[in-house]
Amino acid sequence: MNLTNDQIIESILLEESQKLINEGYDQKLVEQSLANFITGGIGAVTSFGGEGILQTIKGSLFSVLIANFGIDPKSFFGLAITNAFANLSVGDYHRVLTDCDFTTKLIAKSILESFIDQMRNAAGMDSFLMTAMKDTFVEAGENTQMYQTLANKLTTFVCPILENFAGKYDLSPLKKIAN
Repeated sequence: MNLTNDQIIESILLEESQKLINEGYDQKLVEQSLANFITGGIGAVTSFGGEGILQTIKGSLFSVLIANFGIDPKSFFGLAITNAFANLSVGDYHRVLTDCDFTTKLIAKSILESFIDQMRNAAGMDSFLMTAMKDTFVEAGENTQMYQTLANKLTTFVCPILENFAGKYDLSPLKKIAN
């Protein structure tokens, strides 16, 4: 059975809502938050719970997508891909292939998140709330020396790859998406 994107999103939202209720959160609050999301869109989510919740939703959706391509979303590679795209806005897709500083910071953040995700999953803390908290903590950790060091080390091999890629391919269609 092939599901539409709307059906997949609806299924994920309902599943995550039920997880929160099963974890003891007030059913009325969960249902109201879900209704606010559906009627108010992404802006309602970011004003309600910050960027971490939005990243969690994008990550859940992307996990389903990569699983359909045969990539285990719980593997380190699957987590890194999911985290990278959860951290990325559509308007920044072209920057991943053209802006070395931007891309190395995105990769560093995704690697750190993936390590946290593996520990969180191993401890059985795989809930919507724990994922949103993880995303919020990682957002705060972007200003740490460890994050900067990792991003700087990635620069040495990511930048030449991006330069080579940009020299071979026309990336102008991606720039049009951002505008």
